[in-house]
Amino acid sequence: MLFLKSILFGLPALVLATDIQRCATKSPGSQLKGLHVAQAKVDSQNRLNGKEALDNTFPKVSVNTYVHVIASSQVDDDTPQAQIVDQINVINRAYRRHGFTFLLRNITRSFGKDWSSIVPDTDSELKIKSALRQGTYADLNFYIGNIGDGFGGILGYSTFPDYVSRDIFDLDAVVIDPGTLPNGTISKYDLGATAVHEIGHWLGLFHTFQDPLGPIINFGDGCTADGDFVYDTPAESSPAWGCPEGRDTCTGNSLSREGKDPIHNFMDYSDDSCLNLFSAGQMARAHVLYQQLRLDSNNINRN
Repeated sequence: MLFLKSILFGLPALVLATDIQRCATKSPGSQLKGLHVAQAKVDSQNRLNGKEALDNTFPKVSVNTYVHVIASSQVDDDTPQAQIVDQINVINRAYRRHGFTFLLRNITRSFGKDWSSIVPDTDSELKIKSALRQGTYADLNFYIGNIGDGFGGILGYSTFPDYVSRDIFDLDAVVIDPGTLPNGTISKYDLGATAVHEIGHWLGLFHTFQDPLGPIINFGDGCTADGDFVYDTPAESSPAWGCPEGRDTCTGNSLSREGKDPIHNFMDYSDDSCLNLFSAGQMARAHVLYQQLRLDSNNINRN
């Protein structure tokens, strides 16, 4: 049975993560890849004309954000309101200078035996998201809950924007493990950067080391593939772990600027303390995709 309640306060117990899977976002669809390819060509022509993306030219976009905390019982809910507010603040520090502001509109708390975890590609995921989804396709639904024991220590996952249908609408969300919140319980990933990373996917961004011919978690060879289709994120052969300053695994290709690996970029896999930036090109792309696939979509409204 599902129960909704008001905000609780509690203190989490420290746990250490092993066998971390930084991100379990699935491979993007062909339509999204096609939009990236097309926009990369536009960006290339703009560079030839002396025009590059600048942060101070981005429109101001406010994204309604609905937070859903799930747990098997009230006793197992150890995510206080203050920690959620801290997470929203971390998100906005990363995105606001690029034109995006995430506005916390509501927090729900849901408890029940069948609501104890939100594992990707399961019936329970669809059940939970279908019941709790709020807002339009331009609004962020943000789930905090156990992503499932035995599923590789997943820290978070997201859906990519797409041309919306009912199923896509219901599943559309960012999901994170509560241990990744600021002052969380997962060592090295407890500063809130997992949410920033997954929202990047929700806006349509790929990993900096992405092999677009393979699934999103396929590390491939970012040196020879087109990577994330964003020119000002240098090519990278594989994800960075820890904070390997000076790492340089690739030379540039037609869609990447020369430079050292973008280990400080939120769309890499470095420790939270190492991640602190998006490129202007990434955010220009995010604005284009948000406008085309979310704001301009045939929205289904759950309110």
